Amino acid sequence: MKKILIFLFSTFTILLSNEDITARALIKSQEQTTLSSQIAGEVVYLPKSEGERFKKGELLAKIDCKIYEAQKAKVEVETNIAKLQMEKNKELEAYQSISKFDVSISEQEYQKRKQELNIANINVSRCQIYAPYEGYISQRHVSPYKNVEVNEKLFDIVPTTSFEAYIVVPSSALNWIKENMNITLNIDELSQKVDAKVKFVSSVVDPTSQTVIIRAKITSKNNDIMPGMSATAYFKAPIKGDKK
Repeated sequence: MKKILIFLFSTFTILLSNEDITARALIKSQEQTTLSSQIAGEVVYLPKSEGERFKKGELLAKIDCKIYEAQKAKVEVETNIAKLQMEKNKELEAYQSISKFDVSISEQEYQKRKQELNIANINVSRCQIYAPYEGYISQRHVSPYKNVEVNEKLFDIVPTTSFEAYIVVPSSALNWIKENMNITLNIDELSQKVDAKVKFVSSVVDPTSQTVIIRAKITSKNNDIMPGMSATAYFKAPIKGDKK
């Protein structure tokens, strides 16, 4: 971390003129999600490899669903039988040919089967895993045709629309760098400029380097940005005597 601070701080340029003030920045993702299997079974579909992108709602993995579909079909039959029995008991009750206790038992049995059917439907839906947002695979933990257990990690994903720049600036800049300040980032690897907004200014000053960390959220949409990229941050130079 100290090496990063030294690297970033060493490239901070203060130009008390009409020119911009610049500092080095590192791009990080605001969030990373680990998708895990919610059921046990064989992975039969896993189309994306590490680094590949996907769209929101895209199918990312599929687990063999034959046994879960068979269990669902079985419970559906049992639910229908329970419903018929309940309806028959209610008809008999009208003729006082069955006790209220037996009618109540049949009603409860039907409700029980309905809940079992709900569970079966949930298990079937868990056979397919869809992307919760647009992003890319940062790490894949399993291979196709592997038998996975419940809660076993499948892959880590990172959104392509939620990046931050970590910037280290001298503590003397605290009198003019404020939250919600608009800045520009020039991404080294892409040779492209994107807009960003300061979202966090640390209240802790590093005693050795006399620097502070600020975080700026990238507001421009750019699907080529990835965590780990470096950039130059451009701040609007403060006017002398203006502390706003």
